Amino acid sequence: MNRRPFPSYPTQPLSSAPQSYVQQGQLAHVRGDLAQAERLYRQALAQDRRHGPALHMLGVLAAQQGQHAAAVELLRQAARVLPQDFAVHNNLGNAQHKLGRFADALRSLERALALAPASHRAQVLNNLGNALQGLGRYAEAIQRYQEALELAPQHAECMANLAKALLQSHRAAEALQWAERAAALAPDRPAPHIAKGWALFNLGQPSEAALAVGQWLAQDDRHAEAQFLRGLCAGALERMDLAYPALERAYALDPALPGLVEALAHAAARAGRHERASELAAQLRVDGRAGRAGAWIGALAAQQMTLDWADYDEVRQQARAALPAVSGGMVNPFMVLHVWDDGALQREVAQRYAQAHGLTHVVPANEAFKPAAQPSQRSIRVAYLSADFRQHPTAMLACPVWEAHDRCRFEWIGVYMGPPLQEGADPWHERARAAFDRFEVIIGLSDEEAVQRLRALEIDIAVDLMGYTRYARPGVLAARVAPVQAAWLGYPGTTGMPAIDYLIADRWVAPRDAWGEFTEQVVWLPTTYQANGRDRRPSQITPSRAQVGLPEQAVVLACFNNPAKIQPETFACWMEILRRVPNAVLWLLAGHEGVEHRLRQQAVQAGLEPTRVVLAPKVNHPDHLARHQLADLFLDTWPYNAHTTAADALWMGLPVLTRRGHAFAGRVAESLLHAVGLPELVAADEADYIERAVALATSAQQRQRLRERLLQARLTSPLFDAKRRARELEAAFCMMHEQRQRGLPPQPLQVE
Repeated sequence: MNRRPFPSYPTQPLSSAPQSYVQQGQLAHVRGDLAQAERLYRQALAQDRRHGPALHMLGVLAAQQGQHAAAVELLRQAARVLPQDFAVHNNLGNAQHKLGRFADALRSLERALALAPASHRAQVLNNLGNALQGLGRYAEAIQRYQEALELAPQHAECMANLAKALLQSHRAAEALQWAERAAALAPDRPAPHIAKGWALFNLGQPSEAALAVGQWLAQDDRHAEAQFLRGLCAGALERMDLAYPALERAYALDPALPGLVEALAHAAARAGRHERASELAAQLRVDGRAGRAGAWIGALAAQQMTLDWADYDEVRQQARAALPAVSGGMVNPFMVLHVWDDGALQREVAQRYAQAHGLTHVVPANEAFKPAAQPSQRSIRVAYLSADFRQHPTAMLACPVWEAHDRCRFEWIGVYMGPPLQEGADPWHERARAAFDRFEVIIGLSDEEAVQRLRALEIDIAVDLMGYTRYARPGVLAARVAPVQAAWLGYPGTTGMPAIDYLIADRWVAPRDAWGEFTEQVVWLPTTYQANGRDRRPSQITPSRAQVGLPEQAVVLACFNNPAKIQPETFACWMEILRRVPNAVLWLLAGHEGVEHRLRQQAVQAGLEPTRVVLAPKVNHPDHLARHQLADLFLDTWPYNAHTTAADALWMGLPVLTRRGHAFAGRVAESLLHAVGLPELVAADEADYIERAVALATSAQQRQRLRERLLQARLTSPLFDAKRRARELEAAFCMMHEQRQRGLPPQPLQVE
């Protein structure tokens, strides 16, 4: 969005001496001798403090040096002296835009347009479009850019800006076309290359986006926005070794770039640089207190990932208050599931996110697809869409179910969306591929290309396993690849997308009185929604407690959840339990060193010895299963429960104590405990959770009885019955398909 300043055109007689200084200053300005130019402009003002051209050129100079507040003040003074000079109003509007004062910028630029000669109207229209973009008025911005291009068809900068506005209007394919035209016209300008990169990034092609922006960075690596985009692309490709340095470089070049501090804090946390993430979170808190509402969201996300609880109550409270004020696209619904135990809020955030990302346009199934085939004509074609057909909890849970599916009445398709894997490098990927009749890979395809590919398969039911988790492709589902679309397993909440017809759940995670929390129609499976099998294989050798750093005689209270699930309230309950059970220790999954230090530090602040928090390093899955036998009780987290980790614990005979949640993500452990026959391990609230934990921690007899019941339930419980879960899902798919065949809209369904 470069905004070239216009020269001043005097509209009144000027005294010769000041004007001579201005003319000499302009010559120095053009030569790049900015210090000399400033001295000459100020000499003109020393003789005439209301000399309009001198005020104007000093304002232009200040803007070029990044001193936008000073530029605005100087240009305001110039506009009072030269009210008919369009260039002054144009440059004032651009400086106001740089300060984020978009409404002021719009007024100044509208004045400039009214005064501009025909030869300069295209540039002013371009700048007007930029101001309208800043105000979020993208349709009007697009109109202004189009008007500018009618006057100046080769205006590459305007094409690049039009591409950005089209991106904000969720028209990424059109944006890419304009950006490519701009890049062809102006290969030596940054804006077209960056616009092309953004378009490709929004089309779900981060590798191609990185190449596009890299073309400019090869010429000039000091472009902040280009480095910003490079960092985002690398992060999307799981290359944090490249993402973090690129974002730090962008920050060094332009720390005020919108969204950069939030992205850098997130990247620092993911890269294990927790001290840096905390520094940035502190900066975001300062920004939030200064009135930038979105900063609270960024601070919360960074602190939640790193267990940085500095001013956490304030951050969480302010972030929630900021939700209605910030763009829906800024708030990832998946983060919200971890922080707020509020299904209604989760729905609101998901809907706003879907709206902001263009995921709410309705594609009527009857218009997009042929009438449904009768059951006798062919089997029902079901496609599972996931990026997690690899070593990932989703594949570990669901592979036994996919392998147990009925091949007579159904045809099963797996659709993989990343990350790229080398052939044979991931046994879970190979196992998942083999579980399907057909396996499609849409890595590298744009959403539009993926939709075309999948629609050609004539899928009857598409099942999304991603929601808003990493590598998700919600744009593909939003455009409809099947007449019936459902969400299951991978995302414990609503998507807020009209194109997702059903949410496959159960009576525990989605009770009837909570159906209003979901935009989808709820489908109840009869026991539990979660997939599991009986093929978990722990290592044959179990380490001793001493080998893993546990006291031999202690009561071991374990939680192997991702540390990012731990909220201060949960940790406070754990500390109270340790106080009341002096011989107990807390055994947690280790994160980065910064997280481990913070966990022990929190124990000290609670008045306990840091040695009462023991960290378990990450190990392979068989070894991880085996070490469950060293623990006495698994303590769950909230508002985001243990999911796969709870199933692992229950399979290994380790009782899981949970607290009943108020939203899907916080009810999962309750669902598993009911399925395995241990509903007494569901606490009603935090006080009940503490009392039950203390009672179990102080009674080896109770714990042994629970362990025996669990070990017996492994072979009889519906929780671990993959064939049963496959039949339940198939019954649900038949009901959905029949509803479609009868021409009826989706409605709540219950599998008996």
